[in-house]
Amino acid sequence: RNVADVFVLSPWMRRRSARRAWIEDRCVVLVDDVRTTGATLDACARVLKTAGVREVRALTIARAAPPRR
Repeated sequence: RNVADVFVLSPWMRRRSARRAWIEDRCVVLVDDVRTTGATLDACARVLKTAGVREVRALTIARAAPPRR
């Protein structure tokens, strides 16, 4: 819920010509330092897929460990 609808394309990327030149039908890699729930990566990926990106991959350095029981 914290990241729902908070990510949008940059204003210059909203132009169809810019999307076609830079991201449409391409594989985009998102880089994040630490993955916790994955919600941020998922929200970003949704925006990119809507903009025409073919595939979104994520590269993270670390992930948050699940809580101990």
